[in-house]
Parts: sequence; C-alpha cells; structure tokens
Amino acid sequence: MNSNFDKGGDSVFRTRLLHCLNHAGISLKKIMKLRENVYLVYSNKDIFILKGFTNKNRLLLQKNFTNYLRETGFTQSYIFNDEPAHFKHNNSYFAWIEYIHPSSEKFSYNQLDDRLQGLQLLTKYHLAAANFEHHTNTTYNQIKKWKERLSLFEKNILVLEKYVSQKILSTWLYWGYWAIEGMEKYEHFLCEDFHTVTHGDVAHHNFLRKANGDLYLIDFDLISYGPALFDYLQYGNRILPHIQNEQELWEYPQFKQYKNNRAFLYALAFPADIFREWNRIVRENLVHNHSYLHSIWKLTVEDFSKRMEFNKSLAFMVNQQANG
Repeated sequence: MNSNFDKGGDSVFRTRLLHCLNHAGISLKKIMKLRENVYLVYSNKDIFILKGFTNKNRLLLQKNFTNYLRETGFTQSYIFNDEPAHFKHNNSYFAWIEYIHPSSEKFSYNQLDDRLQGLQLLTKYHLAAANFEHHTNTTYNQIKKWKERLSLFEKNILVLEKYVSQKILSTWLYWGYWAIEGMEKYEHFLCEDFHTVTHGDVAHHNFLRKANGDLYLIDFDLISYGPALFDYLQYGNRILPHIQNEQELWEYPQFKQYKNNRAFLYALAFPADIFREWNRIVRENLVHNHSYLHSIWKLTVEDFSKRMEFNKSLAFMVNQQANG
C-alpha cells in the first residue's frame, strides 16, 4: 500500500479505512491527503474522495441533498457512495464521495466563457434545489455575517496601515457601512426573492471542469435555505476584479433581474472580498506570505479606482430609484 500519510501516521484511522474497504470487497492501492479530513483514495475498483464531517447529521444532510439533486435531474455534481460504508474517527464521520475526473483546463473567473457558464450552472442548481424537503435547518443571514466581517476589518486597520494607506482603508470602510445601511433599510427586497438552498461558497475552486468539458458544482458544506440572490451577490463580488466594465455585469440575466432591487445594489458595493482576505491575513498571520499578501494588496490598491467608479455608479442608480 502506497500512501502519503504523515510519518508515523494514524494507525487507527488506517485500520478503520481498510476495514470499510475490505468489507466492500475493495483493495486499497494508494491514498493521498488533499487537505484536513479530505483524502483521495485509489482502489482496485475505483477512485474515491474520502471526506470527514464534524457530525453525522451534516454528513447525512449532504448525502440526502446530493441524492436529491441527482433525482431531480441535476447531474452536474457528485453523489455519495453507499459502499464502502461511512465510519467514525476522532469525532469526525468519514464518507466516500464519487470522484470527478477533472479536465486540465481549470475553471477561472478570468475567462468570459467561464463566468457565463458558471452563472448558468448556478441558476440550474437553484431551480433543482428549491423543493428540497429536508431544509438545512440554517437560514442564512447575510447582513449579520457582513456586519461581523466589517467590524473585524475595522479592528484590524491599525495592522493594515503598515501595507495600505489610511485613506484607502477608510474609503473601503465607508462603502462597507454604506452597503450595510442600505441593505438593512431595504431588507424586505431581499426577503421577497426566490428562495432555494443556496450554495454559500461560489469560489472558483467549487466549479470543476470535468474531463469531458462539462462544468460541475461541488462542495456543499455551506448550504442554507434563503434568497437565491445571496449566491449571485457572492458571484458578482468574485468576478468584479475580472470584468472590464460594469456593463458586462448587467448583461447577465442573473444580475439584470436585480437591477431595480435597491437592497441588491447596496449589497454589490460591499467589499466582501477585501474585508475577507485582509481579515484572513491578520487571523492566520500571513504577512510573511509575500505572494499572497501582494495579490491582496493589488486587489485593494491597484483595483481601487475601478471599484470606486463601480460603487459610485451603484449609488447613482439607488438615488435615481429612490427619487423615482
């Protein structure tokens, strides 16, 4: 058996893993650790993703949800395997997930075709997920989450001033408060939107290009029940650094439908990416990771003028609608 377990390894984990495979009549060839509690497992019959969940309910929720998606005809994701059986180790529940053979061409928000295909897939997913009966028991509160992120960013400013001017940081902070104030004022516009099981993490790495060219949506750790527009807000925030001008955004039907939704316009101005990444740099002490630090600095400083023009345009749209 080849593996890349840490030296010394975890013999109990290996024993339980092998027991599950042997019970299903499967032999282990190789196992590779991808990240914490996630492994790539090669066997004599197939390749699996072995993933650990914090509790059994979370595992069963995702298993039921992905099965439901497949039953509704949404085939562009994985499903969980019934065999081998899941097992418990160190308070985590490990389950076997279908492996999707990836294409060498990775999905990228930098590519226009990928941005378009990602939105189309997200819309297809929302429609498929809308009638899932076993709701996630979590109702997503975007405003609360962003207020916490904004507050933490403000606390971190004294540290961040070593890398970014106080004027630029204060301007990002201003737009954060501006967006939150507008979202709270027009919160009813958020609640009136089409509800579904939102994905919650539409980062580029959760869109997987399969070897045959089809685009897949993966990783449902952050699913919750709520307005579909929350996923589109996150998607919009992710693609903003890559689009040439704001007109492209409104050409997508998924965004065009919200052009008169004041809460959505306010929310688009919230610098979620800036706050998220700088908070992470401080929290994980990544200031010595010069490549990563520089990429976030560029996002914050070099893209500053472009993003400010976009936010001013949003403010103009909001004022026009308010003065109707």
